[in-house]
Amino acid sequence: MKMPKKVFAVLAVLFLLGAQYNRSATPTKEFFVKPGNQSAVGILDDWIHISAGSTASVLYTFVIPADFTSLVEAVILIIPDASETVQWDLDASVAAVGEDYNSDTRQALNETKAVTINDLTELDISGQLTGLAASDYVGVRFQSDTNTLRIVGLRIKYN
Repeated sequence: MKMPKKVFAVLAVLFLLGAQYNRSATPTKEFFVKPGNQSAVGILDDWIHISAGSTASVLYTFVIPADFTSLVEAVILIIPDASETVQWDLDASVAAVGEDYNSDTRQALNETKAVTINDLTELDISGQLTGLAASDYVGVRFQSDTNTLRIVGLRIKYN
C-alpha cells in the first residue's frame, strides 16, 4: 500500500521537529556522595548509613563535575527511625582552586520535614547550594537535633 505524499510530508516534518526538540533539550545528570565520616556507621538490612543526632555531624566533600551548567536538585537521603518531624542544620562551603576554602559559606538552621518510619526520604538542600560552578569544591556538614537520623548520602542532579 502506497502512502499519500501529503501524509508522508507531515510525518517527515513531525520526525524532524521531534529530532530537533530532543537535540535542544539538556539532559539531567546526577551523582551520589557517601558520607565522608565513618565514626557511626550502621547497617539496616542492605543499607549502609551514618547515624546522626544532636552530638554527631555527617560530612561530605565533593567536586562539581566539569560538564555542570546548573543545579536541578540537591538532597540528603535518610531512612527515618520513627514517624516524626525531623529537624536539621546544614553548613556548606564552596571554593574553586586558588580561593580560600571558606570564602563562600552557606547555612540553613532548624529546617524540618515530617517523615514516616523506614521510608526513604529526601531532605532538600538545594537552597544552600545555589550559584555553583563547574569544578567548584564543596564541603557540607549536616547535623540534626532529632534523636537519631540514619543518613544514607547526598544526591546532586544537574544540567
